[in-house]
Amino acid sequence: MKPVIEEWTVVLAGSWNVAILNPEWVGRELLNLPEVEMELVFGAIRPQLKVSSPLVSIIPQGNQVIFNSRQRSAEAFAGVEAAATALLEKLPITPITAMGINFGYTEEAVSVNIANLFAIGDTARISDVPLRIKSTTITRQLEYDGRDLNFRMTHTPERLMLHFNYHLAVTSAEAAKAALAGKVATYQNHSQQLLKDLYNLEEMEPAP
Repeated sequence: MKPVIEEWTVVLAGSWNVAILNPEWVGRELLNLPEVEMELVFGAIRPQLKVSSPLVSIIPQGNQVIFNSRQRSAEAFAGVEAAATALLEKLPITPITAMGINFGYTEEAVSVNIANLFAIGDTARISDVPLRIKSTTITRQLEYDGRDLNFRMTHTPERLMLHFNYHLAVTSAEAAKAALAGKVATYQNHSQQLLKDLYNLEEMEPAP
């Protein structure tokens, strides 16, 4: 099992003033750097500006700010949490609606036991029509640590994709800051342990 590091994020949903969240301000106030990397990320609707340090990337949007860990390391997790906390402290009156902590993984050697989870009642009938199943997704909403854990598994002929979203509705920057404290590394460990306990999936050690 491999981490999909692009999906290891903290998302603060609210009504953000993107005029304030310019690259210079983000670099100075959130990343504590005089110079940062900048790039345009082309999405489905419009290009988005990404501001990055070696450990953390930040994508400011009007309805949310995304903090992405660029490494699988304690330093990167701490950097994501520190940057998100700094935003909440420096813009405390911004209307906040929710926060999410997210992790993604992928597995190419899918076991028979896991593949069988996706053989639901109409699978054979769909094949007989005939249609080819390109992907099947199982989504569960669970409760964990006082918040919703949205767990999604998508199976394709090539791989298994797994996504964890630890979601909490909040109404203030102070509440979001309290709900974030110490949780990035804790929830990453929790997601990894769940995959081991439920499906015997373990993260591959990085190559030396």
